[in-house]
Amino acid sequence: MTDDDLLLAALSGKQGGTLVDQLDAALTVAWRLSSGLNVPVPTSGGAPGPYRAGGSSWDLAYDQVCARWGSAPKARTLSQKAELLTALVAGIDQSRGTVTPAPPPAAGSSWRPLPVLTSRAAAGETSSFQSSVPSWTADGMVVSLLAKGDRDGAPNPTKGGATQRCEVHLAGWENLTGTLFLRWDFSLGKGFPTGTRDWQMIAQCKNSSTGSPPLELGVGNGVIYLVWHSASGSETGREVFGPATTGTKHSVIVQVPFTTGPNAKVTGWFNGRQVFSANHGPTAYPGQSVYSKIGLYRSNAIGVPATVTHHGVAKGPTLASVT
Repeated sequence: MTDDDLLLAALSGKQGGTLVDQLDAALTVAWRLSSGLNVPVPTSGGAPGPYRAGGSSWDLAYDQVCARWGSAPKARTLSQKAELLTALVAGIDQSRGTVTPAPPPAAGSSWRPLPVLTSRAAAGETSSFQSSVPSWTADGMVVSLLAKGDRDGAPNPTKGGATQRCEVHLAGWENLTGTLFLRWDFSLGKGFPTGTRDWQMIAQCKNSSTGSPPLELGVGNGVIYLVWHSASGSETGREVFGPATTGTKHSVIVQVPFTTGPNAKVTGWFNGRQVFSANHGPTAYPGQSVYSKIGLYRSNAIGVPATVTHHGVAKGPTLASVT
């Protein structure tokens, strides 16, 4: 039987057992069918409990739902389980009955919409720590971090370290050379700490070894900015793209000559217009390659939950190739 058949059987009372057993069976299948969909669910704000080996199928489904949305759904009572099942089934039905259009261009921009970012764009993450895992939705890759620390079940957790991280490497961006135009489309969720004075990065042009990257796309002090680093890790300069508003799709483009030499002028565009052209030093380090990753990487001291949606990315040899 397919998952659709299993869900129909559970909803029709054909799975056997008590009413609670029927609901648990339906929730388990609905979880699988709704994987990757951005389905809003009623939550209690509580934390998920530990998964108990040998527990019921609902124990597993419950913890998986918690891992996806970050807080416990209201599903301890019979009526709450029914409410959660209704939300999941409605989300599945809506995803199949409508075609989600690509996100519109940013305000004031004539740039073409980019294809929605999917998990196929991710080449994996090889860094030591992850504080969460991304969700892949109809809008792109969604990264949500807690106010502090790691989500339960996160791979390679920081375990109370000084940073929070949830990033993926981009397939096809593993070795950036020559002069390239790079575009990132993203939006900052409600409550995102745009005013922080601490460091908070949503994209990196990262050197192949440890240490600070040559270029990072950051959010702080109310703006979206690009920051340069030297091979020793010190900041050598930064330029502002524009205000960091929440709930708005932003499009950022940089023209970068990847070089270890001194002549490395970088040009930036924000929501359809050029906003800077600056040289703050080399954009690559001697003896190292440069690759790109996106997500959210920040100081654990910020202490405010944050969500960023990466809608799409583009890379090409000319401005026209990414707009």
